[in-house]
Amino acid sequence: MEKAMARATSAAENKLFYTWLRVAELRNIQAAKRIVAQRRRQKLKLARLLRPQVPLLASWEPLAKPHADATADLGRVLSAACTSVPLAADARADMDALHETMFSCVGTVNEIEAITDMFYATAGATSGAVGELARTIQQEMECLEEATRLSSIVTGLQMLEVSLRANLMQAKQRIDLGRRGPAATPALATSGWCF
Repeated sequence: MEKAMARATSAAENKLFYTWLRVAELRNIQAAKRIVAQRRRQKLKLARLLRPQVPLLASWEPLAKPHADATADLGRVLSAACTSVPLAADARADMDALHETMFSCVGTVNEIEAITDMFYATAGATSGAVGELARTIQQEMECLEEATRLSSIVTGLQMLEVSLRANLMQAKQRIDLGRRGPAATPALATSGWCF
């Protein structure tokens, strides 16, 4: 009778332990899938943020030097046009028209310089933001890998805890059975069930 009860208790504890073990495995699988899904979302987010910026930056790079050269050439041309006004052999110049043309040229050069500075600042800020985003995603991926590693450690510790609790329960039952003696053990009704 006592052996049957011990067998039934042991079988129930084994079922409980393996059920808990399977639940822990399913939790780990779910956590791993959640991590993979989060990584995919982050990659899609990065691609969505970079997609409109990369072609602009890539298309600007080949144009940057010609643009700077063209701006410098414009400055030289305007400077040459303004300084080489012929005033020899009784030639006369309309000072008001020359003054307006000079101010117009200076205004155009200033506008070009302001637009160029603004573009370089925007490109620098975009480049800095993209770099910061890439570093942040790299750190998040490292943290996710660390979380996965820690998850497996925690699962191992949880399984060890369950095993220790099962052993503790069995030891406690043995001690209780030893104190009560064989006369105090309750009888089990056999119902044909096998644990």
